[in-house]
Amino acid sequence: MNPIIKDVDFRREIKSAPRSCYFFFGEEDYLKNATLAQAREILGGDPAFDIFNNVTLDGREYTADRLLDALAPPPMMADRKLVIVHGLDVGALKQGEFQDFCRVLESLEDYDYNVLIISAPSNGFDPGSAKRPSAQLKAISELAAPVQFDHPTPAKLTAWAQKHYAAHGAAASAEVAQYTVDVCGRDMFRLAGEIDKVACYALAHGRTEVTARDVDTVTIPATEIGAFALANAISEGRRADALVILDDMRFRRVEPVAVLGEISGVYSDMLAVKTLSDKGLSAPEIASALKMNEYKLARYQKSLRSMSTERVHALIRAAARADAEVKGSGKGYAPLEKLICS
Repeated sequence: MNPIIKDVDFRREIKSAPRSCYFFFGEEDYLKNATLAQAREILGGDPAFDIFNNVTLDGREYTADRLLDALAPPPMMADRKLVIVHGLDVGALKQGEFQDFCRVLESLEDYDYNVLIISAPSNGFDPGSAKRPSAQLKAISELAAPVQFDHPTPAKLTAWAQKHYAAHGAAASAEVAQYTVDVCGRDMFRLAGEIDKVACYALAHGRTEVTARDVDTVTIPATEIGAFALANAISEGRRADALVILDDMRFRRVEPVAVLGEISGVYSDMLAVKTLSDKGLSAPEIASALKMNEYKLARYQKSLRSMSTERVHALIRAAARADAEVKGSGKGYAPLEKLICS
């Protein structure tokens, strides 16, 4: 079984000694696409022969036969050929289809001039956990090198956000870049789009330095930010504010199950922060223990100043009841409105 490697290991490896098969999985699709583009540049060879040596299959149209047809022809005027299956929903393959998929991977030794990369979307594959990998991941890891793409750490995202602003000709301080990440979330596709908007807005107003106010003016907060504001309004009994926030989330078609999942996550985080604070841990110690950025921790601590542990437990129970009602009744946003008004 091939051990799981990270995207940085893959990028280092393909420059010198690429293996015959890689399997991309994990939560960060933006990095997968960027890494695939780099792989095409390094492994694709002469652009004049791209049609022969640089082949991409759409995962939505994948069949085992189509993949074999792509693998079989030898490279043209080159030693190797790159074949990419992009966006393959491996988790949706039926048992027989998955067995056929594995048989194609086994046949790669007959077509040893290929470098095959299969990229699964973040919602299209269940890897299990580090201690208990899924059966599919175990099977694939026997035949391919699994490459995991995680969300970058807040520090790396902040540095990346600064570079993305700079690519548009707009400068952002580390504080503004971090604020952009905090407001817009960690999904890099979404974050890239929001940064594009902020940079264009600042430049259109004759400024090359973006500000936090630009971020507030132009961007749409990520679901988790909206969920925090909603959870906070509920915990403080601000019903009118909570209903306005919920209306905004409904307008953006955020699923009720997703909203309740985020709210439950906020209250669970609050409980963890409250417990460690009551034990006398400092803010840096709590942030380290919970792997939580200090901006998020400060928001929680501010909300918890007038809240008892019993109150947080009651909020968790109320959110759990609403979650069960949403999943069991199909009543849409009604259980959320009931949670707000009860």
